[in-house]
Amino acid sequence: MVLRRLAFSALGLLLLALAPTPTAHAATDPAGVVTDFGNRALKALNDPGISDGERRKRFHALLDEDFDFDIVSRFVLGRYWQGAS
Repeated sequence: MVLRRLAFSALGLLLLALAPTPTAHAATDPAGVVTDFGNRALKALNDPGISDGERRKRFHALLDEDFDFDIVSRFVLGRYWQGAS
């Protein structure tokens, strides 16, 4: 349980530090990629006309679109990845 909590904490910190990868301009303008992701996240979260459930759904879709959680998880867990369920 402690290892799982540590892994999720590390994953959260990595998500904050890593720039999204799928956009073509990531190699030339990392700050633009991060800004673009931030703007899209704020737009999805600040829409007053949607429910909390829809807001959560949109944000999760945005994260899934811009971050490769499998690779991040493998990086965070390192040698413990093989034993993770």
